[in-house]
Amino acid sequence: MLMAGVDGVENKIKPGNPLDKDIYALSPEEMKDVPKAPGSLDQAIEALKKDHAFLLKGDVFTKDVIDTWIDWKEENEIKPSRLRPTSLSLRSISTRNACARKPRRKALSQP
Repeated sequence: MLMAGVDGVENKIKPGNPLDKDIYALSPEEMKDVPKAPGSLDQAIEALKKDHAFLLKGDVFTKDVIDTWIDWKEENEIKPSRLRPTSLSLRSISTRNACARKPRRKALSQP
């Protein structure tokens, strides 16, 4: 984060105007103009792939270190998470199974 801040100062990147509105009250049309940070690890890694030159300054990181870290994150965190069911999919399966169950008949009592 420090290197991103230094990059912003060196390149005179403006952070943008403050948003003095309740974002939960904005319409979808208004929300289109609100800048957003990546919403997932997958999106963050894609953003890092596109823009990591600032991390190479001052020999803090090498391109090889960044590429290796990205590869490790993809192989060990992103890909395995795609194989795991989400709570929403588990809930959906559970609901379908509950609806598919047929009520059991009471066993006839034998004399």
